[in-house]
Amino acid sequence: MSLRNALLVILGLLLAFVVYDAVFDAPEGAMRTVPDRIHGAWVTSHPDYSDRYVEFRAESITFGTGGVNSQTFSVTGFDHIREPDGGELDTVYFRSVDGSTFSRQFHFSEEGQPALVFVNQPEVVWTQ
Repeated sequence: MSLRNALLVILGLLLAFVVYDAVFDAPEGAMRTVPDRIHGAWVTSHPDYSDRYVEFRAESITFGTGGVNSQTFSVTGFDHIREPDGGELDTVYFRSVDGSTFSRQFHFSEEGQPALVFVNQPEVVWTQ
């Protein structure tokens, strides 16, 4: 392969990555990192999740899956909206090492002790 062809292949791969990143990541207008108010490890006293945790950093989210096991994902975006009822809804967008994309929505409260409640687990309250 000539140098010119090799450079064209590299350029094509870079362009493909940029297009993939723009199409499959967070929606337009979303922040690219997790805001400071969410940073840190969150735990719950709920019996089904007592050995679990969720940790937010600026550019990653880690789910403690029991014992010493965990899964860390790269954050691709973060969105914060006010709901019509006056509540607030946060969405974190993230990607696994294999390129799979995910999102999780939660309500965050700073009243008293900060707390998170994931939309898909309304009975589980996570605190720092």
